[in-house]
This record gives sequence, structure tokens and C-alpha cells, in this order.
Amino acid sequence: EMRFQAVRGDPAFERFAKEPLRKHAKDLEDTWDNRTKILPHFHIPLQSGCNRILGLMRRRYKRETFEDRVSLIRKHIPLAGIGADVIVGFPGETDSDFKDTLDFLNDLPLSYLHVFSFSERPGTIAATLRGKIDHHEKERRSKLLISLSESKNITAARRSIHLSNDLPMGHVLQEQDLIMKRPGDGISPMLISKVIGKTTKLN
Repeated sequence: EMRFQAVRGDPAFERFAKEPLRKHAKDLEDTWDNRTKILPHFHIPLQSGCNRILGLMRRRYKRETFEDRVSLIRKHIPLAGIGADVIVGFPGETDSDFKDTLDFLNDLPLSYLHVFSFSERPGTIAATLRGKIDHHEKERRSKLLISLSESKNITAARRSIHLSNDLPMGHVLQEQDLIMKRPGDGISPMLISKVIGKTTKLN
């Protein structure tokens, strides 16, 4: 399922939001071409960037579909905010599986990640799987993805914001120093917060 903020009361948006990871890309293109009031923020629950782990999770899509949808969003709204949910430490996730996820996410033009450590719930199929991951290892993997998320967040903010031209080097940025490229291009208060208080040496 892909969730995104959309204009309230528009049934076409509601249909679009339900399961675009399972829709044909052409159908999404048609939806986009016929609509103009899409809010430029998308949050997609990927869960893992490793197809083997997606299979263990019983997800009905592969990471290539996720990558295709991100590319589709970037094509239509280049500066959109795009985030993803990712779970680390799912039972059976090897070091190699995690590296697949890390490398996959590193190469994608995402704006941020929401990172979760797998938490076992009694009575679920996942609770019966072998290959439980140690708490410290889950924490290590989580920290790596959080660090990647912070880097992507700052990159997204820089991509969406211009700075006033007359700011001296070393100036501590304030919100009034920022100039949006175009209203509605995808910049969010969360991204702005990533550059406020930083010095102009970041540019």
C-alpha cells in the first residue's frame, strides 16, 4: 500500500492511494495526467529493500516495483517529498540481506526514512520464523538507516531551497533567509528544520 496526502473528497485520489504498488504504472500515469491537485508528499511503506525478506514478510510486491513508483513520482513532481517505512531485524534477515536494503535505499532519491526495529507479536506467522536477530544487531542496523535518512533529508532540503545571495559565509541560517523554488514543490517544514540553524558553509 502507498499512502499520500491528497485533496479531500476526491474519490479518484482515494482509489489511487489504496494500492499503487500493485497497479500498472500506465494506470498511475493516466491518473496523474488527469489530475492537478496532488499534494507533493508521499509516504510509502516499503518495509525492506531485499526481495527475499519481502517474500518472508509475504509482501505482494518486489523492490523493483517500489523503485518504479519512486521514479514515477520524481518524473511528475521532481521536488516531491518521498519517504518510506523500513523494518530492520526481521527474522531471517542476514547481514547480506540488510546490505541489500542499505544499498538499495542509498541509491534511491528519497527524502527520508521511518526506521523500525522488528518487534515480535505472539500469534503471528513472523513469531514462528527462525533466525531471530539479536537486539544489539537490530540497533546497529537501525542506526545505519537513521544516519542515511538524515543525509537524504538534508539533501532533499537543499534541493528544494534557494538561499538569499547576500548571506556571508558562516551566517547562521534563519527561516527568512530561505527562498522556495516554487510554491507546492514538495518542501515541508520537516525539511526546512534540517537547514535552519546551520551555517552557509553547507552550500
